[in-house]
Amino acid sequence: MKKLVTALLLMLPFLASANVLTDTITNWQVYKDGKLVFKSNDGNKKIYTVSLNKEDKFKTLELHIGSDIGTNETKRKLLFWQGDKLIYTSVKAVKPHVSTTLVLTKEELLRAVGPDIDKTFTVTYVEGSGNDGRVVFQLVVH
Repeated sequence: MKKLVTALLLMLPFLASANVLTDTITNWQVYKDGKLVFKSNDGNKKIYTVSLNKEDKFKTLELHIGSDIGTNETKRKLLFWQGDKLIYTSVKAVKPHVSTTLVLTKEELLRAVGPDIDKTFTVTYVEGSGNDGRVVFQLVVH
């Protein structure tokens, strides 16, 4: 017991000076014309699918991102992929520790997916200058 207490006392200065990384969970919500479609976060491994009909009379698809990573203004991006082909990018500069909303109008969305009907698009979210994004949802346009 004495050795254990001595070891803990010797480790205390190292533990007190260690860099602590904040445990941050980025979260997001997807809205269609202001109505919640789904919400998720980094801890949820389920990938939701958003199904949109080209004939629907919606105006916007919005992705609300909540994240407190970073200390400088950064860019947040939505990337639309069809397989391994990048077909659309939406970028917004934001201040650190601030939630942001990335809004796509119906026209932007349809222009992004083009004439491809009944195909699945993977939507990833990238924070900062990194290329590694996280998949936030799948999009199917009918």
